[in-house]
Amino acid sequence: EREKGFLHYCAVRVLHSKRFDYLMGMIILINCISIGLEIQLTLDSDDKVKIISEMEHVFLSVYILEIFGRLLANGRVCWKQ
Repeated sequence: EREKGFLHYCAVRVLHSKRFDYLMGMIILINCISIGLEIQLTLDSDDKVKIISEMEHVFLSVYILEIFGRLLANGRVCWKQ
């Protein structure tokens, strides 16, 4: 079997840790709260909606990095889980 490499090793260690699971859970919770705030501020016609909308780009970036990390750590098997 071929050597997987340092990045694979790091991705496996990070993604299979409980701390990572807790961190992603917190990020999902914060994202849910920001979605609720965005909806409420939109209804109130508040100018702060733009700031919260920009936060969605950050959340999306984190989720994309997680997907790439899982692909690096697990290969195509992660699509089956």
